[in-house]
Amino acid sequence: MLHYQFTRANGNTKVVNLASNVAALITFAIAGKIFLPIAIPGAICGIAGNLVGSKMVVLRGNKLIKQVFILALILLLGRVLYNVFW
Repeated sequence: MLHYQFTRANGNTKVVNLASNVAALITFAIAGKIFLPIAIPGAICGIAGNLVGSKMVVLRGNKLIKQVFILALILLLGRVLYNVFW
């Protein structure tokens, strides 16, 4: 809708995702509901995935993002259809 290229849109989503993750961290910390044995490996894997994904975008550009985006949409559609019909 905003006519961004996939690379710019991907970068923008990283910033928004980081903000929501920080807000969730603060919320759970205030409530005392952080389970470190799961939180720490999850955070490490999330950071690693973002770093690998960002490097791939820089190296391969819009074409890669479009392919991954379409694959993710197909998998999500499959999951939704599975949940609805089975």
